[in-house]
Amino acid sequence: MDLTDSGFDSAVLCEFVSRLVKGNVEQLILDVMLRVCVERKWLRARGKQRTNSTHVLASIRTLNRLQCAQETMRAALSALAVVAPEWLKEHSQAEWMDTYGPRAEDYRLPPGKEKRLSLALMFGADGHALLPDIFAEDVPVWLRQAPAIETLRRVWVQQYYAQGGAITWRTRQKQGMPRSDHFTSSSYDLDAHLARKRSTHWIGYKVPLTESCEEDQPHLITHVKAAAGPVADGDMAPDIHQALSDKDLLPKVHLLGIGTLTPSFWHSQNRTTGSILLARRDPNTNGRREQKKA
Repeated sequence: MDLTDSGFDSAVLCEFVSRLVKGNVEQLILDVMLRVCVERKWLRARGKQRTNSTHVLASIRTLNRLQCAQETMRAALSALAVVAPEWLKEHSQAEWMDTYGPRAEDYRLPPGKEKRLSLALMFGADGHALLPDIFAEDVPVWLRQAPAIETLRRVWVQQYYAQGGAITWRTRQKQGMPRSDHFTSSSYDLDAHLARKRSTHWIGYKVPLTESCEEDQPHLITHVKAAAGPVADGDMAPDIHQALSDKDLLPKVHLLGIGTLTPSFWHSQNRTTGSILLARRDPNTNGRREQKKA
């Protein structure tokens, strides 16, 4: 389009992007652009590129464990009210409407560790009263396969365990609490997990971005791939190099974060690609391990 062209309405672009994401074909646009950039010599293989990851917040409310348990129970009851209202009337308790009707909010929870623990045990008992009824032999299989019900079962396994016939709230990893990459932080986005990178904590995802960084050429994004938030940068590095190799865009010099250069990745890339891997200094290391070369 000419510089004076008025362009198109922003809604057209939004709808186009939505179709790309829904069809999982957003990578096609990047691949086409990269081919054009290579043809016009704005990008070349065996040059210099750099990779760093950034955090992406999940489109959810941040909940503590107690809120998550309450909201998960609320979501399960809401789903049952839609798909099996008569069954729910027979297998629910009258007080559940007041307890799980409003969405979980921290200000509604009682103050004090002991009172919150008592409430957590009450939530656990309610869930353990509902789940056996859902998994009874005379209940249709499709009911237990509802996503909200499966989430309830999953969260209850993570949050509670039975000891001496009583329901116990897990408080430590020694009691079987899963690691953050398996722990459910939201009943509405099961892939969003608690993650940390240096001093930044968030619930969501991690996206490593790779770009060319030649001094005499434009800086262009060459690779983007979302991952779960707790995934270490070093675990993503081999896939990034393989993807760049598949596009014939493997760099000669690749700048990476210090945590990315695991010994196995360093050794394999040196032997198979001849790439020079440089690690940027982490300001928290006080100058130690400034760089590694392969």
